[in-house]
Amino acid sequence: GNILKKAEGEQPAPVAELLSEDAEKALFAKVQAIAPVVAGHVANQAYADALKVLATVRAEVDSFFDKVMVNVDDAAVRANRLGLLKALFDQLNAVADISKLGV
Repeated sequence: GNILKKAEGEQPAPVAELLSEDAEKALFAKVQAIAPVVAGHVANQAYADALKVLATVRAEVDSFFDKVMVNVDDAAVRANRLGLLKALFDQLNAVADISKLGV
């Protein structure tokens, strides 16, 4: 969320063709795979189940932030990476405003 707040403009939906790093490809695949499951749980107000599904993406998120530089010089790649993070952020916020949760 913090990276997205600092980004200028709107983040487009991520596209597979602009993915180059294995970690970003893995995160993209996971986000795409869980999206309909999370949406179904949210639609049924099964928020705990949605959070359990979202928790399964942790390894891919950790790997992404360990191995992928988001703010690269290539504007298209940077926008795609931000779009990928926004896709995940939107899924998280469909369940709860994550920024309001105390850690």
